[in-house]
Amino acid sequence: MIFRQSFLLLVAAVLLCLAAKAQPAPIMLDTLREPIGKRLKAWAKAQSLRPYALRVGTDLSYWLNGAVSAPFGRNTIGENLKNFYANTARFELTADMAFNRNKNFLIADVGYSSTFRERNAKDSLRNVSYSNTGTYWRIGFDYNVLHKTFTDRKNALMVGWRYARANFAQEAAYTARSTPWGFNGMPAAPLFSETISDRLNYRWMELTMGLRVAVWRELYLGYTFRIKFAGRPSNTDRLLPNEVPGFGTIRSNVKLSFNYHIYYRIPLVKNL
Repeated sequence: MIFRQSFLLLVAAVLLCLAAKAQPAPIMLDTLREPIGKRLKAWAKAQSLRPYALRVGTDLSYWLNGAVSAPFGRNTIGENLKNFYANTARFELTADMAFNRNKNFLIADVGYSSTFRERNAKDSLRNVSYSNTGTYWRIGFDYNVLHKTFTDRKNALMVGWRYARANFAQEAAYTARSTPWGFNGMPAAPLFSETISDRLNYRWMELTMGLRVAVWRELYLGYTFRIKFAGRPSNTDRLLPNEVPGFGTIRSNVKLSFNYHIYYRIPLVKNL
């Protein structure tokens, strides 16, 4: 009996020793820091790539361009608008996607432009006309330099970069007329006429600075100041372009422009 009890006590002591050795080591704070840090970095990276809001709008400067010169000219605003839109048709849509809590923005623009220019000599014997029609797009990014100041995560003062491309067709025509000698009463007959047409594409880059301000609920107004760096057109064997959709007239390698926008913001995350 005594031998049996001693044997059971010995077995129990061995099992207790084995159980003590099998217990895991105590968890130290240093061992938790590394996985927690990795998880926080992964979470922060995921948040930076998460879209927060989408803004869509249009460029108001094209609509207002015809009335800008009214105070400085003889015509009324209505007459200037009529003359401008009789020869010009322009429209642009713009959108930006906010990431990283209104810090970074992905930008995309698309537009259409059609322009017609004509010049007649005083004696009506010479006529020059130029037309340009096409589409363009821009893509780039903006950085909100005041993302810490605008705590509401809606307003933004941005600097950025754009890559742009236009595809368009242009046509230039020149006609010279002459009245037969000695027959001043007869209408002038065409003496020389030539028409040149080309289909081109044009690329350029821009540095931008802009402001977006909420004026009422999700309605925004803003502007974009652009420094455009001219590129080189393709297929210009016959006629160099005078104007490029989205870029404007080509008179120097660097061009400045200023655009007004109106936007509507669509939140993609609640309470933003």
